[in-house]
Amino acid sequence: MESKAGFRSATERKQGFLESLLAHGLSLPAEYQVAGDYSIDSGYRMMNALLDLKEPPTLVFCANDDMAIGAMNVCFARGGERAESGVADRVRRYCVRWIHQPRLDDHP
Repeated sequence: MESKAGFRSATERKQGFLESLLAHGLSLPAEYQVAGDYSIDSGYRMMNALLDLKEPPTLVFCANDDMAIGAMNVCFARGGERAESGVADRVRRYCVRWIHQPRLDDHP
C-alpha cells in the first residue's frame, strides 16, 4: 500500500520495498499495487480490496502506520473469512503478534 505521489518518504519506502523484492527474485503483480492517502480509512478500503481479489496477497507492505492500522482492522474484522485460502486469518495472526511485541516501556 503506497501513499500519495510526490511525498519523498513514500517514494523511498516504495523503492526500498521493490528493491528488496527484486533482490529476492520476487515480483509485485499490478493488482497488488494500491495507493492511499496516509489515512486509516484508505488502509481499510485498500485491504478490503486486496482481500477480495481472486488471488489475494500473502504479504502487505504499508507505507505508513495509519494505513497499516486500517489494514489490520480489516484483518481483525474478516478473520476466519476465506477459510480456503486462510489469507485474512494468517494476516490477522501476524497483526496480533505485531501488536503484542514487548514495548520499550515494558522493560525495567
